[in-house]
Amino acid sequence: QARRDGAVAPAVIALCAVIAVSAVPLFLASRYRDRAVEQAPAAPLAALSDLDRAQALDPLSPRPSTEEGLVALRLGQRARAVAAFEEALDRNADGWLPHLMLGLLAAREGDERAARAHLDAAGRLNPRERVVAKARTDVQAGRAADPLDIAAMVLRERE
Repeated sequence: QARRDGAVAPAVIALCAVIAVSAVPLFLASRYRDRAVEQAPAAPLAALSDLDRAQALDPLSPRPSTEEGLVALRLGQRARAVAAFEEALDRNADGWLPHLMLGLLAAREGDERAARAHLDAAGRLNPRERVVAKARTDVQAGRAADPLDIAAMVLRERE
């Protein structure tokens, strides 16, 4: 009995260490992402740096890429925004916000087919989101809503 109890303690310690080592990066990624969201309006370049760190610490999460896309839009970096939103969808195809933003960007470029596909996906994924409904109505009426305005509406609703 004493011998078995002595063997259990190292196993429990090892298991706790594995759990701690795997949880710390996720915790840090969340902290970096939250800080990036807070500082993005005043310090977008610092926010992008924090989002890069968050993505490195939690490479499976789509959230840092989605936030990067929103920050890139504010900076007028359309190509970076598109790449970030596409990366977010690669990580999670069920992300309504990247679909919404890609749909709006496609509409601004005159790509109606891509715009409708992304906006329809956003509507299926989040049918109660008023911003998605507004964007879809605008695009169907031939008005390309400004992605920055829509992003601002989404961010206000988050607060």
